[in-house]
Amino acid sequence: MTDAHVHSVIIVEDSQDTRDSLALLLELSGHHVVTVANGREALDLIDSGRVRPCAVVLDLVMPTMDGLAFLDDLRRTVHAGVPVVVCTGHDGFRKQALAKGCAAALLKPAKPAELLRIVEHHCPPTTGVQQA
Repeated sequence: MTDAHVHSVIIVEDSQDTRDSLALLLELSGHHVVTVANGREALDLIDSGRVRPCAVVLDLVMPTMDGLAFLDDLRRTVHAGVPVVVCTGHDGFRKQALAKGCAAALLKPAKPAELLRIVEHHCPPTTGVQQA
């Protein structure tokens, strides 16, 4: 179980390879990272209190609950202020996410330095890397 007092970056991405790559990038930069495969899993994790995210990195096209539905549902909770950074391969969806108030929306493949800069603006790295 994850320590609820550790501020975490939640990666919401259905592609295992992309999820693992993003997690590695952020962990090597000192972030505590938790990964899930869809928006429903992310909302359940946040609502349970097991993870207190300081930022969410979000894909938009996923099964079960897509990223736009996740944004809508997150904005109706006490966690509405959590910054969400969208990474998507679809420019039209990227624009929709920006209209819904996400902190940033990048087109895939996102430049690692740009993604790190945006995440670290909202979520400074921790001193140690922890596994979820």
